[in-house]
Amino acid sequence: NGCISDTAKVAVSVNNKPTATITFTGKPCIDSVFTFTSSVGVGTGNPPVWFWNFGDGQTFSTTSTNITTHTYTSTATNILVKHVISYGAGCTSDTATTTIPIMSSNPVANFAIVGDTLCENKNITFSAASNPSITQWNWLIGTYSSTAVPPINYAFTNARNYVASLIVKNAGGCTSTPFIKNLVINSTPLVDAGPDKNIITGTSTTLDALINNSSNYDFSWTPASFLSS
Repeated sequence: NGCISDTAKVAVSVNNKPTATITFTGKPCIDSVFTFTSSVGVGTGNPPVWFWNFGDGQTFSTTSTNITTHTYTSTATNILVKHVISYGAGCTSDTATTTIPIMSSNPVANFAIVGDTLCENKNITFSAASNPSITQWNWLIGTYSSTAVPPINYAFTNARNYVASLIVKNAGGCTSTPFIKNLVINSTPLVDAGPDKNIITGTSTTLDALINNSSNYDFSWTPASFLSS
């Protein structure tokens, strides 16, 4: 019948497809905190949803910030991290990816104390097994600190309780937890060999050594060819 409607119109806003990239910081070590940053920052308008897949089975999404942190709990290689932003209504970026080449275990610190007695003013040797992967040794022995490669020697000047600890770091920057030993440093016993004595050749006498709590000590006399305990 020749009847034609008026032309209906609707305005359509076509936006550019969002794009995102990833940067990250962190040491390639178990328990190290990684910080991931999306190239799409927080604006004043409609915020996107930031989706993260950390490559270890863990995911995270947020509408409040383009920065997130994550800690890996097991060793791995070539960890593929994925990231997407979405403004809804199908306006979603392509998936951005980045790879963490390796996640290493932390080294383990350990040491042994070599010494027959733990006495004040007497050297004690702190020994640890040789390990070519360790690049840094951090000792704290009482108030004394050192970065020396073991073994190291140290003498405590006062008798009391002390704490000795060691932290090691490998070439990847991974750091151990502290290995700690408690030490009891004993005071040097004050002994008196007793008064001088005169004896006739071919006879013997008893030397009256004096020391407090004598039952706590073993005695050694020199020269052994003339003296005995």
